[in-house]
Amino acid sequence: PRATHLVNVGTSEGDAYNPSQLNASIGDTVRFNFLRQNHSVTQSELASPCTYNGGFDTGLNQFNPLNISGKFLVDFQVNVSTPLWFYCKQPGPPSHCGEGMVFAINPGDNFNQFQKNAEA
Repeated sequence: PRATHLVNVGTSEGDAYNPSQLNASIGDTVRFNFLRQNHSVTQSELASPCTYNGGFDTGLNQFNPLNISGKFLVDFQVNVSTPLWFYCKQPGPPSHCGEGMVFAINPGDNFNQFQKNAEA
């Protein structure tokens, strides 16, 4: 059976994805639950975490000031087994990506490097 993985976007701890990384199989769904403030889930690459690569992008339309869980849900279908990299494109200041607001699917051992690249 295919799994659905829930990821909270903009947590009570601040500008973050929770969890910040997960492993998923082809055919699984990652369901992004947009919470506080205004964030995106925007696809990028390991070497350039804060630059849109032309793939998946939710945009910044999920403003949820009352922090209502389930108000804005966006599903992403996993269709590859290779790593997938994402960031929040909210420019701030400070830039959410530059503050380390990144997320990965199937990152292997590279998530820490991805986050360091974002904060560089």
